Amino acid sequence: MNCAAIPSGLVESELFGHEKGSFTGALTRRIGRFEQANGGTLFLDEVGELTPDLQAKLLRVLQEREFERIGGKETIKTDVRLVAATNQDVSQAIKDGKFRSDLYYRLTLYWPGNVRELENIIERAVLLSPGRTLEVHDELLLTITIPRPAEDTLAAVERRHIRAVLQRTNGLISGPNGAAVILGLHPNTLRSRMQKLGLRFGNFGSKRDAS
Repeated sequence: MNCAAIPSGLVESELFGHEKGSFTGALTRRIGRFEQANGGTLFLDEVGELTPDLQAKLLRVLQEREFERIGGKETIKTDVRLVAATNQDVSQAIKDGKFRSDLYYRLTLYWPGNVRELENIIERAVLLSPGRTLEVHDELLLTITIPRPAEDTLAAVERRHIRAVLQRTNGLISGPNGAAVILGLHPNTLRSRMQKLGLRFGNFGSKRDAS
């Protein structure tokens, strides 16, 4: 649901629904998005466009997992995973009194970049994660929060990641405590990657190999 694309007077009805006759034009009962998404996921785009009163009602749903339709007396329980996005500077909107700080922290707006940056970070993490669990390392997140140099390509990120692991193992490549195990690579594959990325063995301590 795009909160900016719906007239402000209709957003509450879209979110929570309404009962027949609750306002002019309400000819039938309407089921809102939170009721429809029960047990699933609701994506609110441009959540920063919500009015303060709707922000308060959204906060209640997130905290208490319940709401009422417009004109209704029945309290409806809901279990919805909420994903939210906005193009606004939310921190500034909070300072200006346009966005509730408690809603901001309840939404836990996890992500400072745009969707393309998120997609790139996930792609990089998939390539660099050593095991079956996706790991997003700090150096990947830093590419979002600081200006990125022109050479900050996928190869550059991979080079930094491998370098960090080799520094952690004091240059050890194979063996149970070696960088290859941590990275989930065959030692020969790691050596090949190091050569391709211009990483020299002698830069990571005295223990090049355990084999």
